[in-house]
Amino acid sequence: EEEIGSVPEDSPPGGRHLRPRKRKLSPSSDTTRTSGTIEDGSWKGLRNLGNTCFMNAVIQALNSLDYFREFVVTLPNLEYETTGSRNSSHNSSRRYKTRRHTKEAFTDSAVTETQMLAEEFRKTLIALSPNESSTAVSPDALLQAVWGINNRFAGYSQQDCHEFLRYTLDQLHTDLRRCRIPDNCAWRVANRCGSEYLATSSAVSLIFEGALQSQVTCMSCQMTSNKQDPFLDLSLDVHIPPSTNARTVTTSLLECIKSFFEKEELEQCEQYMCGSCQDRRPSTKQLFLRNMPKALCLHLKRFRWSHASRGKVDNMVEFPLHGLDLSQFRSPNFKSRSQSCIYDLSSIVVHHGSGMGGGHYTAYGLRDGEWAHYNDSSVKPVDREIVLQQKAYLLFYTRVR
Repeated sequence: EEEIGSVPEDSPPGGRHLRPRKRKLSPSSDTTRTSGTIEDGSWKGLRNLGNTCFMNAVIQALNSLDYFREFVVTLPNLEYETTGSRNSSHNSSRRYKTRRHTKEAFTDSAVTETQMLAEEFRKTLIALSPNESSTAVSPDALLQAVWGINNRFAGYSQQDCHEFLRYTLDQLHTDLRRCRIPDNCAWRVANRCGSEYLATSSAVSLIFEGALQSQVTCMSCQMTSNKQDPFLDLSLDVHIPPSTNARTVTTSLLECIKSFFEKEELEQCEQYMCGSCQDRRPSTKQLFLRNMPKALCLHLKRFRWSHASRGKVDNMVEFPLHGLDLSQFRSPNFKSRSQSCIYDLSSIVVHHGSGMGGGHYTAYGLRDGEWAHYNDSSVKPVDREIVLQQKAYLLFYTRVR
C-alpha cells in the first residue's frame, strides 16, 4: 500500500505549482516514467500529486473513449471572453475564443476559473496523446483548475471518483456550450454520434447523454403518465440475491441493470394523483430507455452507510467486454427503432480498498484493440482476462453501430 507524506489538507491552490508529495511505492511503481514494458509513448500515465488517483483514473477512462478524445484534442486553444462591462459579467454574453485573438488578460476570477477547466482538460488529453516520449504527464494545472472552480475537491483528501466524473462532465458541458467550436470539430463529433449539433449541444451531451422515460400507472384504471429525463450516467445498486453468505455472492451487470428498470409499487406517500380517477391511487412506476447514449457510463453503488459508517459492497459483478444488449429496456415510445442498443466496453475504474475515504483508484482502458492498466504513473498492457477479473466501480461502454 502507498504511504502518503504529510501535507495540509486545506492548502489553497494559490496559483502555485503543485508538487507531488513524497510517497513510498511498491517496487513495481514508477513516479516518473510509465512501465518499462511500454516505451514507444503510445500509452502514458499521470503523476499522483497526493491522493489524486481518483482524478487520474477518471481522466484515463475518459481518454479511452475514442469519440470524446478525438473531439477534445482537436479543439483550438481556448480562452474565456465576455462582451460588455466586466462588472456585469454574469449578465453578459460569454463565449470562448482562440488565444491568437486575445489582446488582454481578464481579471474576473470567475471567468478565468471557468475557462481553466476546459482548457486544462484539453491540454491534459493532448499531453497523453502518443508521441516519442513515455514520460508520465503531470496534471497539476488541471488540478489547480478543479480547485479554483469547486472547493469540494480542494486539498489532498481522497475523493469519490464518481462524484469527480459527474462534476467534470457537468462543467465541461457548461463550458463547451459557451464555446465557439470550429465547424469541422462540431460536425465531426455530431456526425460520428449520428446527431445534429444544436445550440444547446456540446460534445458531452452528444456523446454521453441518454434519456429515461418514467412511466407511472394507476393500479385502479391503468391510466399512465409519462415523463422524460436526460441522464449522463446511470447509478446501479449491486443486486445481491438473498443468500446465507451474501458477501461472497457473484452477480452480473445485467442483473443490476434489470433491477434498475424493474417495475416498483409506489409507497402510500408517493401515490399518483390519477387524472381519470381524480384521486390519489395506488400506482406503479417503471423506467425505460427512451434514447441511447453513444457512450454509456454505469456507476455501481458500492458504498453504503451502515451503523454511522460507510462500508463497501465488494461483491464481484461480472460484466461483458462485448455485446451488452439493452434492447429489452427500451421504451414502447423508443426514439429510433433503428438505433443500436448493443454496447462494447471501452474502460473501467476500480476502487481498491475497504472504504470510500481511503484506498486507491486505477483504470483499465482499451486502445487500438489492446487493454492497459493505468495506475497513476505506471501503465502496463494486460490481457482481457485480467480486466474481466476486476471489481469495477465505473464502467464506460461505447454503442456499436
